[in-house]
Amino acid sequence: MRRINIVKTLLPITFALVIIAFIVSHYNLNPLQRNRIFGIPDGHVRVVLPEPSYFDLLFSRYGTLYFNHYGDGIRVYIAHYMRDELVFHQNISGFSWGQEDMLSGTLRWGASAGNGLPDEIMVAISSLGNTQNRFDMNPIDFEWRLIMPPMLNNGPIERGRRNILALWSSGGPTWTDGNMFLPERLAEHENMAILYVIFD
Repeated sequence: MRRINIVKTLLPITFALVIIAFIVSHYNLNPLQRNRIFGIPDGHVRVVLPEPSYFDLLFSRYGTLYFNHYGDGIRVYIAHYMRDELVFHQNISGFSWGQEDMLSGTLRWGASAGNGLPDEIMVAISSLGNTQNRFDMNPIDFEWRLIMPPMLNNGPIERGRRNILALWSSGGPTWTDGNMFLPERLAEHENMAILYVIFD
């Protein structure tokens, strides 16, 4: 009888400890969890919404992503479409290791204020290595009437997906599901510039 009572006492404690260990491991809450970003599960991204700060003086738009991604690289692009025709496309920043590994870090971007489109976009990625690049917006020139914030949500990373960080458009309907690259949606906009990131 006493043995049964001990088992009944230890069973819930053991169950609770297993659940706690799972949560700590899944959300990378262990401070000894190598170089992973604290509080984000492996294979996930967290979008940090901008709050009023001194960055408002430097950038018309900016944002930050934290990620724990198992893959071989991260790439950031800018693309300019006229209707559904791609007229300009350039890799701004990123890196590729050539082999899969756990990439944990931060991606920060900012678009400087200017007339019409921003004058310049800056992208900094910090992970196993650090990279920082600038892109002059002069090749992309149109008067924008609509700007959209990131169309990327907290959650699992889909490898190879074009995740929109910012979008500038001369007008037309927009969908917040992030599928602005569909030809039928692009065709509804005279001009559109899209800043996006791909996790490889």
